[in-house]
Amino acid sequence: MWWINSLQLAVAQGSGEGWINQNSGSVLVALAAIVAATLAAYTANRRHREQLAHDREMRNRDHTRDTLDAAVEGVSTAIESVSNFAAAVETIGSQLPDLHRETDPNLNDEVPADKIKRLAKIKDELSLARNAAHDARTAMHSSRLRLEIRLSKSHPIVESHNQLQTDLSAWGAVLTSYINQEQTGAVEDDRYVNAVASDLDRFRLACGEWLSS
Repeated sequence: MWWINSLQLAVAQGSGEGWINQNSGSVLVALAAIVAATLAAYTANRRHREQLAHDREMRNRDHTRDTLDAAVEGVSTAIESVSNFAAAVETIGSQLPDLHRETDPNLNDEVPADKIKRLAKIKDELSLARNAAHDARTAMHSSRLRLEIRLSKSHPIVESHNQLQTDLSAWGAVLTSYINQEQTGAVEDDRYVNAVASDLDRFRLACGEWLSS
């Protein structure tokens, strides 16, 4: 370093009898200046490192917030899509058994054309609702991975998000099974509705705690 070279030069130039006594004051002043300059440089470097670390932490937090915003939006879309699917099953899916019987050529000598069109329309509507719910649940995988990277697998936000995805998938599977088996009566999905509501409360609470930390 420059101050070591300066000190060595000063010592070399001042070597000889009586040098220490004659120049001790100058040496002390030089040493004090060197120490002060060294401490100032060290302090400046430390503050710079601390500032860089702070800036990096803020950037990471901003990225995590963006990830969390995307996850919240994905959860909202998935819940809405599965709820719409459930509503479709409840309102028009219950008509399937009767329509299937009415359009079965083995049971009817003449199948009304309007019944066939009605059956096709209901199947299309249910298919669209089912696919939208499936796509929304699948899209949650991306948010799940991003949350695990930004936080951790054991973080409350990640755990509640994963449980939401699991229960939404189970709810969708029950609805699909109801349609495929052409069941009649109300869909018995109260357990899944309550589970999703509980999961959503946990997810909302975990997000709120992170945002306020």
